[in-house]
Amino acid sequence: MTNDEEPTKVDLAASEACVRSGTFALLLSVALLLMVPSWREQPNYAALRRYLAARIVLATLVDRLPDDPFWQKYKLSNPGAESMSIAELRDANVEVSRTENKADNIPSPAPSSSDQKPKAKLTTRPPAAPNAPASVSAVVTLPLRVTQIGSIADVLGRLNDSDVLTRSRHISNFFRFSIAEWLDKRNGLAFRNQIFNKCFSAQLEIPNQLKTSDDFVPQLQNEGLLKCLTVRDGEEIAHMDMPALLEPPQLGEHVGSQIDVSLGSSLPHDLYVASILAQLLLFFMMVHFSAFIHEAVSSPNFPAAGTVFSAFSRSRATLWILFLATFVPLIASALVFWASLGSGSMFRIVSLLACTLFIVWAFFSIQLVLWRTSYFRSLMQPGK
Repeated sequence: MTNDEEPTKVDLAASEACVRSGTFALLLSVALLLMVPSWREQPNYAALRRYLAARIVLATLVDRLPDDPFWQKYKLSNPGAESMSIAELRDANVEVSRTENKADNIPSPAPSSSDQKPKAKLTTRPPAAPNAPASVSAVVTLPLRVTQIGSIADVLGRLNDSDVLTRSRHISNFFRFSIAEWLDKRNGLAFRNQIFNKCFSAQLEIPNQLKTSDDFVPQLQNEGLLKCLTVRDGEEIAHMDMPALLEPPQLGEHVGSQIDVSLGSSLPHDLYVASILAQLLLFFMMVHFSAFIHEAVSSPNFPAAGTVFSAFSRSRATLWILFLATFVPLIASALVFWASLGSGSMFRIVSLLACTLFIVWAFFSIQLVLWRTSYFRSLMQPGK
């Protein structure tokens, strides 16, 4: 299949260009393949962001509760409010204002002169005593559901999501142990109150939950949890094992893994931006490779001796390597798109799909020109 004639300068230039673009395309493909695990972890990082946000909000609400005027007024009329369950407080009302008005006795109008005529004397019963002045009162109440008590109940409900807690524990050993300790404390308080106070008659833990991993966190009955936790319990668990964002990048960026793959120059740290940039560069390299392949096959000496195409066609094994290498960019791009499906962002999924379609087009343009020249045809001939 090879041509042993002396290669021309055009043959050598086209071969060198294909080597450069092909090598860089393979490096970019490797970088994309290294991003696949990070894309697969994105749902876990999204769950961790929700968990961290809920924990911070819970601590903030508990700290600001003593300054809530409605809570202060409710405690004045209910001294044992801090020992009441959050569900009971959520459904209670607090008196905001009360107004009372007394109706004055209105005197009867004096009779006119025309009415002062003698009348027949009638024997009647003595008039009844006048009624006491009527009082009108108006009471304005506000449900504690719309105050910080209701917000605390909502946040505790978000922290009772089994999927969020389970995925958050996958991130690292720190969060695996930290979340486990916090759950032990929260569940211990709830189960203790259920036993001693009979706050919830049904089973507190939702039955028949499917354990998905070793980090699985069973979910509790949300209403039962709120009935078996008091405000004092909420204050106790709000600051326990409070997660601290110690890494500087996480203070100014999203909580998530950082990308650091150097290809001459470092890719951006943001996973999505790095993936888009790598695929755009990969598409350009594949188009560059395809253009110089067209230039190489236009030579009557193709595959000319001394070129990369001649070297790979010398044996069946090397030809298989070159054939499979042309699939690497396509596979890498498709895997990145597949892994991004769990990210939950439709814009990101669509944009990565568009990049994959561009690479598919470039891949078929390369395959078409090589198969038209029968370069890979010997692979289909058994025994050669």
